[in-house]
Amino acid sequence: MCHKGNPDLVIDLNTNLTVDNHPEPVHYDLRGVIYGRPLASHFTSHLITNNSIVFKHDGMLNNGIPILETMSSVGIDFCSCGGGSASVTIYV
Repeated sequence: MCHKGNPDLVIDLNTNLTVDNHPEPVHYDLRGVIYGRPLASHFTSHLITNNSIVFKHDGMLNNGIPILETMSSVGIDFCSCGGGSASVTIYV
């Protein structure tokens, strides 16, 4: 459940989805979220590693180098970041 942005949006750290022609659900893990700031015409993102380490990326700050946000994705509200709301989630 999101605490900011769209209160009805749910971004899970992992999910199981049914895929056509596959007998069992396929497991996917969250690896990134892109946040849009329409009034600023700007995007920021969270990148999540295989070890659940979270980085914040804003190409206009820190010479475009991602910054360590936290060593664990647990407890992060992935619905908003840098004044933007989640627009795209990336699962692999």
